[in-house]
Amino acid sequence: MRKIWFSFFCLVFGSHVWANTSANAGSPILKPSIGPVPAKVQKDTVKTEEIPPEREADYQALKKRVLARWDQFIARRLDLVYLFETPAYRSTHSLAMFYNNYGSLVTWKSARVKYIHFDTKDPDLAEVGVIFVGSYANPFGEGVINSERFTKETWRKIDGEWYYVRK
Repeated sequence: MRKIWFSFFCLVFGSHVWANTSANAGSPILKPSIGPVPAKVQKDTVKTEEIPPEREADYQALKKRVLARWDQFIARRLDLVYLFETPAYRSTHSLAMFYNNYGSLVTWKSARVKYIHFDTKDPDLAEVGVIFVGSYANPFGEGVINSERFTKETWRKIDGEWYYVRK
């Protein structure tokens, strides 16, 4: 079981963070990071596309939901993270089953929304890019490994509320 968790964390977090160099400004470069978590990761949003005025309310509501979900991860309140799952998911997966998706070895530190793209054919579907910082015990010795990672999330609006869609 320990070997499975180790493999999972190496796959998800690795021991690298995204960093930019002046020679490769804008290009992601992998750089090892062992030590304290960066002091502050801003919860800001970089709009990579112009949001039409009629979508601004959805944009703000979705951004708020995404950050609220990640705030619950950071607080280790998986019972509250579960409430962001779609009603369909919650009808087929109990809270206990949901808990089995997560271990106690990772500590989430911060998250920020990088972008939100609304589907052009389905107005109730969106892709959200999230950058999160997490840490876990170094499996090769003492200390903590910190990692900043990017993930794409799918969100669906159901009955006026945005929910995370598990794939």
